[in-house]
Amino acid sequence: MAKRAMVKMAALAIGAASLAGVMPASASASPQSVQLCQDSGAALKYKYYTSSGTIATWSKTCSGSYSLNSGGYSIYAGGWSGYVYFSDGTSSDFCDGETRYLGGRRVVKIYMAAAKIEECV
Repeated sequence: MAKRAMVKMAALAIGAASLAGVMPASASASPQSVQLCQDSGAALKYKYYTSSGTIATWSKTCSGSYSLNSGGYSIYAGGWSGYVYFSDGTSSDFCDGETRYLGGRRVVKIYMAAAKIEECV
């Protein structure tokens, strides 16, 4: 009985907080907060220049925002769409199956969308 009473008290407290505007009455997830993963065959592959001048590969299979700081060589989208952000404040989109050459521009972030971005529809 004590457990049931505690649950009722918690529910009442949450309801009161909601009515008082302390917390939202409901929560929802935006597409940006949902993480989606695909198998390795659909991986995004980002090639970049290392400090020694060789080209290395960074590969991801889950949606999300990834911070980087490297000179970009290319990005192969695999089964993904999203955006590459550069240090000069500009960005470029990429769509499923595309390869984009980045010309050594400094990449600061790659965003892999959980759903196809508008530019790729």
